[in-house]
Amino acid sequence: MDLDTALALLHAPVDEQTRRAINFAKMHKDGEITPIVHFCDLALVGLSRTQKSPTQITIAAYLGKLVWCVPFVSVESLPPHLNPDDDRVPQEEHIDPDKVVVLDVDPYRLWERRKARKATSSEYVDVEAIKKERTALLRIALQRDWHKFLVTGFSIEENISVIARHFGWPQVDI
Repeated sequence: MDLDTALALLHAPVDEQTRRAINFAKMHKDGEITPIVHFCDLALVGLSRTQKSPTQITIAAYLGKLVWCVPFVSVESLPPHLNPDDDRVPQEEHIDPDKVVVLDVDPYRLWERRKARKATSSEYVDVEAIKKERTALLRIALQRDWHKFLVTGFSIEENISVIARHFGWPQVDI
């Protein structure tokens, strides 16, 4: 399916900014790093199964924002662009902490989602391991002054509405 067809199915406006945002999202899913990642309008960070990808593509399609989707596994696995003290990238390529949003989910709800996925790793579906992952992410978010949104029980559209309101972006009817 081509981009125009996909956007038509989403009933999203098709303009050059939307195309640019969708292409950026496609290049920057799952923490992928390119030489232009630091131009993102928003970096979504979260544990596995916290709705990062659908949130990313929907923000790109409806708001035309450049969104980088970053999975959190451990502090060490975070890209250097998200650590202001990491000198592996030039300072001007670090992401402004005000552009970083953590999608937080209740660990028991996350456990249910992961269990439903029938994952093969026992640690992936272990609720205590999930709690530790979540604690590590929330700790780093606090240290780096990232925005945190509890998205448990809310639809992707509701989450996007809250994010858009927080950043002063236009509200869209999705």
